[in-house]
Amino acid sequence: MSARSLSALLIVMAVVAAAAGADFMSRRSAGVAETQPPAEAPTPVTAATVVRKDVPIVIRALGTVQPIKSVSAQARVSGQVMQALFKQGQMVKAGDPMFLIDPRPYQAALDQQQAQLERDRALLAEARTDLARYQKLLKENSIARQKAADQTYLVQQDEGTVKLDQANVESARLNLDYAHINAPATGIAGALQIDPGNCSSSTSAAASTAPPPTSRPPSTRNDLTLIATIGIILLIGIVKKNAIMMIDFALVAEREGRMSPVDAIHQACLQRFRPIMMTTICALIAALPLALETGAGSELRRPLGITIVGGLLASQWVTLYTTPIVYLYLDRLNGWATRVIGAQFSRRARGAA
Repeated sequence: MSARSLSALLIVMAVVAAAAGADFMSRRSAGVAETQPPAEAPTPVTAATVVRKDVPIVIRALGTVQPIKSVSAQARVSGQVMQALFKQGQMVKAGDPMFLIDPRPYQAALDQQQAQLERDRALLAEARTDLARYQKLLKENSIARQKAADQTYLVQQDEGTVKLDQANVESARLNLDYAHINAPATGIAGALQIDPGNCSSSTSAAASTAPPPTSRPPSTRNDLTLIATIGIILLIGIVKKNAIMMIDFALVAEREGRMSPVDAIHQACLQRFRPIMMTTICALIAALPLALETGAGSELRRPLGITIVGGLLASQWVTLYTTPIVYLYLDRLNGWATRVIGAQFSRRARGAA
C-alpha cells in the first residue's frame, strides 16, 4: 500500500471515532437530565404576634435542691411542745405561728410577778403616806429629824423595789411570748425536727425558765442609824477604858511586885474581871428594854439597844482575851528594841574610846 492510501485511511478512522464520541456524550447528557428530580417550590413565610412566656423545658434527673436562704426556728424557752401548727412543705409567711410550747408555767410566773408588783406598790403608797405625816410633824418640831430621814430612805427603797418588780413582770411576759414560736421568715417549711409531746430546750440557759419570783424581805426597821453609830463609838470607849486599866494594873505589878509580864497581866485580868462583868451586866439590863421595845418611835431606839447589847458581849470578850496578847507582844517588842539600841550605843562608845 502506498503512503497516500495509508494517510487517507487514518483520516477516515479519525472522523469515525470523533463521530462516535460525540454521539456517546449526547446520549449520556440526556440520561442524567432524566434521572434528576424536579426542583422544590419556595416555602411561604407568614407573620405572627410576639408573646412572652416560659419555654416548657423539663429536665428529668436526680439531685439536691439548695435554698438561697435557710432560717431555723429556735426555741427560746424550755417546755413541752403542745402543737405543731404547720405541715412540711407548706408555704409560710414571716410571723405565722409554727409551734406552741406549754405556756401554763410562764403564765403562772407572770401572774405571780404582777401580784408581787401590786403588793410592793401598796407598801410604797403606805411609806409615802407616813413620810408626808413625818414631814408635817417635823415642821412642828414634834418628831426627831432622823426619823423623817429614815422614812425618806424607806420610800426610796420601796420605789426601787417597784421598779424591780416592773422589770420582772416584763421579763415574765416576754417568756410567755417566747412560748409561741413564729416563722422567722417567708418561705417553704422544711422537715419537722421535733414532734408534739417532746420537750424542747432553749439555746440559752438564761432564758430557759422564768425568773424566780423576788419578794422583798420584811423590813425590820433596825437600820444602822446615827444613834446606833454613837452607841458603837461609846462601846469602843468602854473597851479602851477596861484595857487601859488592865495594863495599868499589870505595869504596877511589874514595878512594885517584881512580877514577870505574864504573871503581871494575868493578875491584872483577875483583878479587873469582877468590875468588868458587873459593868457589863448592868449595861445589858439597861439596854434590853431598848432592844425589845415596840410601838411608836421604837424604830429610832431599837437600833441603839441592839447595838449596846451585841456590842457589850463582843467587847468584853475582846477586852479579856486580846488585851493580854497585845500586852505580851508589846513587851517583847520593847525588850528587843532596848537590846538593839543598847548594842548600838555600846559600839559607838567603844569606837569613841
